[in-house]
Amino acid sequence: RDLPEYAKKSNRLKPKALALRKVIACAKDPEKAFFEDFPIALGYSSHEVQENPKQAENFIKLLQSSIKEMQTCFDALLDRFEQYVIKEVFGYKSNFPEYKIDIKNRYEFLKIHMLQPSQKTILNRLLSPLDDRKNWLNSIAQSCIGKPLTSLNDNEEAILFEKANELILELDNLTEISGIELNEDIEDIISLQITSLNKGLTKQTFRISKEKNIKEEQIIEKIKSILGKDKKSSIMILTNLLREHINDE
Repeated sequence: RDLPEYAKKSNRLKPKALALRKVIACAKDPEKAFFEDFPIALGYSSHEVQENPKQAENFIKLLQSSIKEMQTCFDALLDRFEQYVIKEVFGYKSNFPEYKIDIKNRYEFLKIHMLQPSQKTILNRLLSPLDDRKNWLNSIAQSCIGKPLTSLNDNEEAILFEKANELILELDNLTEISGIELNEDIEDIISLQITSLNKGLTKQTFRISKEKNIKEEQIIEKIKSILGKDKKSSIMILTNLLREHINDE
């Protein structure tokens, strides 16, 4: 009952730990559970455990390790999430809370009032003064996927990692253009980056007049009608056009 919800339902455990967890969850008679069901779940018979001291010792060790595996299952998820976000996405080699200082320095000049709601949320969580590693990582996850790590399903882990990477990349891209002087009332700024295996990286930053942008809405609607409903095909067409126009600049 004391396990986080994730540890109660995750299948990222060894088969015997999973079998033991199921027995514990369904147990009604403590004596029967311990002397009959637990040994069977871990690959022993009650006779072996009672009659053979060596087997009894092995059973107890396996029981202890399986219980520990259940108890640390959630901590392993925290470690994987931290490893992905801090080491792979940010590229830091320091540990909590040292890497929080690096993150604060990374985004200290970001113009918060220009961010989208989802970007503001994850930035606030990243810069949170929380000094507890577990709570801090949990808050980051919740800002990405709308639920705490404790409630995560196994199939949502990859989605969480992808969303965290996407949101942090957005913040990094915005950081690059935040230092550019801009009259926010009359213009906007866009950083465009296209990467492909064959043609490499194409990148450019544009200033766009807000007044001119309004006039171009009719053209945008015409382009939408021409592209049709095939999303993948439309993206490829637009990408190729963008790359051509950038290279012509």
